Parts: sequence; C-alpha cells; structure tokens
Amino acid sequence: MHLINFIPVTVPCVDGLPPGTEATTDVSYPLHPLVMTLMDLTEPAIEAILSVLKPHFVLYDYTHWLPTLAHKLGIKAILYCVVSSVTIGYLLSPERKILTQADMMNPPPGPELPEPPRSVLEPTWVNLLGGFEAKSLINCAFGSDCIMNKNQFRELVLGFELTGLSFLAALKPPIGCDTIESTLPEGWEKE
Repeated sequence: MHLINFIPVTVPCVDGLPPGTEATTDVSYPLHPLVMTLMDLTEPAIEAILSVLKPHFVLYDYTHWLPTLAHKLGIKAILYCVVSSVTIGYLLSPERKILTQADMMNPPPGPELPEPPRSVLEPTWVNLLGGFEAKSLINCAFGSDCIMNKNQFRELVLGFELTGLSFLAALKPPIGCDTIESTLPEGWEKE
C-alpha cells in the first residue's frame, strides 16, 4: 500500500498554447493566463476522480474553483502556493486578463509589503555581498515559474550591462535552450 498515489489527468489543448503544455513552466509568462484556462478545463475530470476517491483533503494551487468543488464533495481543500497572495489576486484571479504595461503601472490597492526578514545571512553570502558598496549591486531572482524566451533573456542581461552595476541573477535557461551560457550574448562570458 502506498501513502501517496498519483493519478494522471488528461490535459486538454487550448488554442494559443503549444501542444503538450501542462503547466506554467512549459511556456513563457505571457501565455500563463492560457494555462489557467487549460486548468479550468480539467474541472470535470478532477471532479470525477475526487468523487471516486473521496480523499480527506486535496492540495491545490492555481485552480480557483477547487475549494468550491471540494466543499461540494465533503473534502477539505488546502491551498499550497509558493507565491504571495497579492500575486495570486493580481495575476491569477478568475477575472484574469493578459496584463499590459499600463496595468503594471497602476497596481490595484492591496496589502502593504511585509517587513523585511530579520534573519542573518550565511557567512559565504556576507563575504560575497560585503564587497559591494550600498546600491551598487542588482539582485534578480524571478523564480522557477518565470521562463523567458531567448530575446527576453538577452534583453534582460544586456539591460544589466547598461546599468554599469554588478549583478546576481538566478534565472532558468530560456525556452528551447539547455543552458544559460548558450544564450548569453556574444562576448559576454569574457566580461
């Protein structure tokens, strides 16, 4: 007997998404709303599975309809999401749309930013970061769900270069590229 069983769900095709898309990690950010549409189309299959299994609880992340469905079936729904509630409310609400630059310049009212963490950095990071003067280093960490296309990636790193500042970047290789190094602009590695 296994404590966890994985049950495959057939993911439908959605116009505008590449064939085989199953998650936000499969496509670039502008297509994420279509992935949410894709997930919405799995609701009947998820309902059928949960009706048969009758689990005590179900974990979910982006599927806004799952708590209502779980409640209807007498199942507890537990949100497991690694992004902030502000991000969910702003980007992934049922009224979602593809955001424009103007949308990003006028964010909706919401909670204030949390207090900065009070934890102490590991010595390795203290030594590395301590060598930079205040406001002389750019930190860029988009997270594992942000996968850019090759042009976006190059524009980002060239933009870093134009600032004249040092930078730390935690990025995934662009779509269709195996490594970050293979995507860097010509001559970049020498710098």
